[in-house]
Amino acid sequence: HHHGPPAATHNMAQQELKLMSTEMPKLFGLPNVTGVVLGKKTVKGAVTADTAVIVYVSKKLPKDQLSAGACVPDKLVDAASGTALLTDVVERGGASGAKGVSADEGLGARGDLTLKHAAADVDMSAFDDL
Repeated sequence: HHHGPPAATHNMAQQELKLMSTEMPKLFGLPNVTGVVLGKKTVKGAVTADTAVIVYVSKKLPKDQLSAGACVPDKLVDAASGTALLTDVVERGGASGAKGVSADEGLGARGDLTLKHAAADVDMSAFDDL
């Protein structure tokens, strides 16, 4: 078995998945959270290269309407390994508000795919080793 390049990236992904599975129960315990998936952070509609824990919520609420413990943290940190993961809160409500419509229209084909992909709950594979 030959050794390829250092598996730092692979190891990183493992750490990230481990961190995510540790934090998942906490995230699912928050009000409004409907799904959690490892993906890429989206900033102003553009997908970035940063890995993030995408937290789907039924409704995004202003932080001042949530108690401190009810907010999705800006990032998840595993003190032991020093792994940190950004979080990205995405509203995926069944609400038929105008807000939801404009958000959908703003999605390019790529955004569409990622949403369908997430909606199919492909992320369940993260639970396999729990």
